[in-house]
Amino acid sequence: MNSHSTDQLAVALAGLRQFLTQPCSAQTLRLLLLAEVGGITRIAVEGEAGGLPVIEFNLEDKDGKALRCRCNPGAYAMLLLIVVCGQSVFVDATNGRRYVKVFGRKARSAGTVFSRLIAGAESEEDFGYADGDTLNLTCANIVFSRNNRRTANDTVDNYGEIIISVVDAPDALFPGTPGDKTEAAKQLLRMAMDGLEEDRQAVVRA
Repeated sequence: MNSHSTDQLAVALAGLRQFLTQPCSAQTLRLLLLAEVGGITRIAVEGEAGGLPVIEFNLEDKDGKALRCRCNPGAYAMLLLIVVCGQSVFVDATNGRRYVKVFGRKARSAGTVFSRLIAGAESEEDFGYADGDTLNLTCANIVFSRNNRRTANDTVDNYGEIIISVVDAPDALFPGTPGDKTEAAKQLLRMAMDGLEEDRQAVVRA
């Protein structure tokens, strides 16, 4: 697991479960903001984008510089799920631009660009950022190219990476056998994926 206390992770997991199992409200949204884990700090709800609340938070890059990131509640819940399942969340640079990345197993791992998962992008499917800010991960800011080259969908494999480390989680977080832990994480993953889809659809309807 990542280097946070089991107590911190338990608070994060409790907030995540309640947020995913109850209708999104100001009260359940606040539960997501209680624990600073995975290097995520200074968490706050700051306004709206595309009709959805915007959660702002800090993540450090490899040089220790704190960078302000933004996303909608569904994406933030997925980010929290990644952390409580034992995967890493970090900011790294590609071609001179900074991105929030996940699943990195080494300090300088390329990882997976998190906005690709938020968008549900297929392999080699192009998307960009409406305001040019690669740390603005709100659904309203992630836009697809008109000339995408469709290939086999690899998002399921990407999401599957989230639960690889959960078998090593303390029993206080995911009790039971390795199979029990994996099934509990899968259930949360399915709900988190539904939350991402709800975010995307809300922006489409706005």
